[in-house]
Amino acid sequence: MGAAHRLLGTRLGEASVFAAADLFDGVAITDDREAVAVGRAHGLEVHGTVWLLARACFKGKLNDVAAGNIVDALRATGMRLPCSGSTFGSFVRRNIGSCRCVPIWRTTP
Repeated sequence: MGAAHRLLGTRLGEASVFAAADLFDGVAITDDREAVAVGRAHGLEVHGTVWLLARACFKGKLNDVAAGNIVDALRATGMRLPCSGSTFGSFVRRNIGSCRCVPIWRTTP
Protein backbone atom coordinates (compact mmCIF):
# COMPACT_ATOMS: atom_id res chain seq x y z
CA MET A 1 0.00 0.00 0.00
CA GLY A 2 2.98 2.30 -0.43
CA ALA A 3 1.47 4.47 -3.17
CA ALA A 4 -1.81 4.79 -1.29
CA HIS A 5 0.02 6.09 1.78
CA ARG A 6 1.89 8.64 -0.33
CA LEU A 7 -1.23 10.11 -1.94
CA LEU A 8 -1.52 13.31 0.03
CA GLY A 9 -4.61 15.17 1.14
CA THR A 10 -8.10 13.79 1.56
CA ARG A 11 -8.17 11.76 -1.65
CA LEU A 12 -9.45 8.64 0.02
CA GLY A 13 -11.03 7.39 -3.21
CA GLU A 14 -7.76 7.32 -5.13
CA ALA A 15 -5.89 5.98 -2.10
CA SER A 16 -8.42 3.13 -1.84
CA VAL A 17 -8.09 2.35 -5.55
CA PHE A 18 -4.30 2.31 -5.22
CA ALA A 19 -4.44 0.09 -2.15
CA ALA A 20 -6.69 -2.42 -3.92
CA ALA A 21 -4.52 -2.41 -7.05
CA ASP A 22 -1.42 -2.93 -4.91
CA LEU A 23 -2.95 -5.69 -2.77
CA PHE A 24 -4.44 -7.63 -5.67
CA ASP A 25 -1.77 -6.89 -8.29
CA GLY A 26 -4.37 -5.08 -10.37
CA VAL A 27 -4.76 -1.98 -12.46
CA ALA A 28 -5.76 1.30 -10.82
CA ILE A 29 -8.34 3.39 -12.70
CA THR A 30 -8.49 7.13 -12.04
CA ASP A 31 -8.88 10.23 -14.17
CA ASP A 32 -7.09 12.47 -11.67
CA ARG A 33 -3.81 13.43 -13.39
CA GLU A 34 -1.94 14.07 -10.16
CA ALA A 35 -3.07 10.73 -8.76
CA VAL A 36 -2.00 8.98 -11.98
CA ALA A 37 1.48 10.49 -11.62
CA VAL A 38 1.73 9.46 -7.96
CA GLY A 39 0.56 5.91 -8.65
CA ARG A 40 2.91 5.42 -11.59
CA ALA A 41 5.82 6.94 -9.66
CA HIS A 42 5.30 4.19 -7.10
CA GLY A 43 5.16 1.34 -9.57
CA LEU A 44 1.42 0.92 -10.04
CA GLU A 45 -0.20 0.40 -13.43
CA VAL A 46 -2.64 3.32 -13.65
CA HIS A 47 -5.05 4.18 -16.46
CA GLY A 48 -8.18 6.26 -16.99
CA THR A 49 -11.78 5.73 -17.96
CA VAL A 50 -11.18 5.88 -21.73
CA TRP A 51 -8.51 3.16 -21.43
CA LEU A 52 -10.93 1.03 -19.40
CA LEU A 53 -13.66 1.39 -22.03
CA ALA A 54 -11.16 0.65 -24.82
CA ARG A 55 -10.01 -2.45 -22.96
CA ALA A 56 -13.63 -3.60 -22.60
CA CYS A 57 -14.05 -3.18 -26.37
CA PHE A 58 -10.85 -5.08 -27.07
CA LYS A 59 -12.04 -7.95 -24.86
CA GLY A 60 -15.42 -8.04 -26.61
CA LYS A 61 -17.41 -6.79 -23.60
CA LEU A 62 -18.50 -3.60 -25.41
CA ASN A 63 -18.48 -2.31 -28.95
CA ASP A 64 -17.39 1.21 -29.80
CA VAL A 65 -20.98 2.46 -30.05
CA ALA A 66 -21.83 1.22 -26.54
CA ALA A 67 -18.58 2.65 -25.20
CA GLY A 68 -19.36 5.94 -26.94
CA ASN A 69 -22.77 6.01 -25.25
CA ILE A 70 -21.04 5.58 -21.88
CA VAL A 71 -18.64 8.41 -22.74
CA ASP A 72 -21.57 10.67 -23.61
CA ALA A 73 -23.40 9.74 -20.40
CA LEU A 74 -20.31 10.50 -18.31
CA ARG A 75 -19.74 13.80 -20.11
CA ALA A 76 -23.39 14.73 -19.44
CA THR A 77 -22.59 14.55 -15.71
CA GLY A 78 -19.78 17.08 -16.18
CA MET A 79 -16.91 14.61 -16.41
CA ARG A 80 -14.12 15.85 -18.65
CA LEU A 81 -12.92 13.23 -21.09
CA PRO A 82 -10.61 13.66 -24.11
CA CYS A 83 -13.24 12.57 -26.63
CA SER A 84 -16.96 12.54 -27.21
CA GLY A 85 -19.02 9.43 -27.73
CA SER A 86 -19.04 9.94 -31.48
CA THR A 87 -15.24 10.27 -31.62
CA PHE A 88 -14.44 7.51 -29.10
CA GLY A 89 -13.47 4.87 -31.68
CA SER A 90 -11.19 7.15 -33.69
CA PHE A 91 -9.67 8.62 -30.51
CA VAL A 92 -8.81 5.15 -29.21
CA ARG A 93 -7.40 3.98 -32.52
CA ARG A 94 -5.25 7.12 -32.72
CA ASN A 95 -4.12 7.32 -29.08
CA ILE A 96 -4.55 4.00 -27.32
CA GLY A 97 -4.85 1.29 -29.97
CA SER A 98 -1.12 0.81 -30.36
CA CYS A 99 -0.17 0.64 -26.68
CA ARG A 100 0.76 -2.63 -25.02
CA CYS A 101 -2.46 -2.69 -23.01
CA VAL A 102 -4.84 -2.57 -25.97
CA PRO A 103 -2.61 -4.02 -28.70
CA ILE A 104 -5.17 -4.22 -31.49
CA TRP A 105 -8.35 -2.21 -31.77
CA ARG A 106 -11.35 -4.12 -32.95
CA THR A 107 -15.02 -3.37 -33.12
CA THR A 108 -17.49 -6.02 -32.22
CA PRO A 109 -20.52 -6.29 -34.51
